[in-house]
Amino acid sequence: MGFIRAIASFATFVVGLYSTIIVLRVILSWIMLFGRGNAWRNGYYENGQEQGPLEGLERVLGKIADPFLSIFQRVSSLRRGGMDFTPLLALVTLNLVIAQAGSITLWLVLAIVVSSLWSVFSFVMVTMLIMMVVRYLVGRTNRDPNSAVINFLDPILNSPVGFVYKLFYKNKGEVEDQKLVLTSFIFYLILFFILSAVKSGIITLLLSL
Repeated sequence: MGFIRAIASFATFVVGLYSTIIVLRVILSWIMLFGRGNAWRNGYYENGQEQGPLEGLERVLGKIADPFLSIFQRVSSLRRGGMDFTPLLALVTLNLVIAQAGSITLWLVLAIVVSSLWSVFSFVMVTMLIMMVVRYLVGRTNRDPNSAVINFLDPILNSPVGFVYKLFYKNKGEVEDQKLVLTSFIFYLILFFILSAVKSGIITLLLSL
C-alpha cells in the first residue's frame, strides 16, 4: 500500500510539473505574440533569426509541451477568433489522469476545471503584479521616458492600468504615471487575494458535494 501511495505521489508531482510547463508555455507565447505585434522587441531580430532569451525559453518549453497540446488542437470548437481554450482542456485532462477513476464525479470535474482556470489566471496576475513593481521602481530611478524597460512594460500593462485609470481617475484629468502604477498594483493585489479566497471556497464546496 505504501509503495502504491509513493507511485501516486510521484505521478501527482510529475503531472503538476508538466501542468506548470504548459501554463508557462501558454503565457510566454502570449507575451511573445504581443511583443511581436507591438514591435517592442526591435533589435532582437537579425537576418530573420530570433536572438532573445525569451525566444530560446519559448522554444524549449514548446518542445516539451507542444506534443501533448497538439492532441487537443483538433478540437476546433474550443478555438474562437484569437482565443484558444485547448490548453485548458489539456490541463483538465492532466488533472483527471491523477484522479481515481472510481471516485470521479461531476463535482470533482468542476473542481478540477476551476483549479485549472485559477492556475492560468493566478500566473497571469502574479506576472502582471511583478511587472508593475518593476515599472514603479524603474520609474522612480529612471526619468527617461525612452527607457528600454519602460518601453517593454508599458504596452503590456496598458490595458490593466488603463482600466484602473477609468475606474478611479477618469474624471480627474491627467494622473502621474507613478501614482497610477502604484494604484493599479494595490488594486490588483487586493483583487487577487479576494479571488483566491473565492476560488478556495468554490473548490471546497464542490469537493464536499
